Amino acid sequence: MAFVNEQISKDDYKKYGLDILPDRLHGLGNPSRAWTIDKERDIWLRLFFAQHDHTADNPGYTGHRTWDFYWKGALMSVETFERQTKPSSENNSIYYAYIELKDIEIPNVYLSQKSVVLHDLKQAFVIYAGAGIYANTTSCMIDLEYRGKLV
Repeated sequence: MAFVNEQISKDDYKKYGLDILPDRLHGLGNPSRAWTIDKERDIWLRLFFAQHDHTADNPGYTGHRTWDFYWKGALMSVETFERQTKPSSENNSIYYAYIELKDIEIPNVYLSQKSVVLHDLKQAFVIYAGAGIYANTTSCMIDLEYRGKLV
């Protein structure tokens, strides 16, 4: 099975303890009730927090996001900055994003598999396509930069 975007079921909320995760960030998170999941491989990505600047002249989304990334038994916090996002076709059917991976908390036990973890994270971002269950694109391209190198 591959990654898909879907609403999180009540059973999955219980299975992964998602009801207790919002306690992070001093309660400032607003976790999504949908995710991008590969059930067969037990990997999922969920938007936890999107930063907005309400004091700027043009208030809105800043590009900074915090994610929950669950990889084969390990929950990791992921910080990203979207440097560029745009539809890359006239009818918005193709989505492109350049995402800088600012931080990822990979447990020591999985550090030897870091390249696989990052590859799976990138694949989840490709299927998420900038909007998860609300994405209306037919194709997505993601450039994911981590420590100055593309993943």
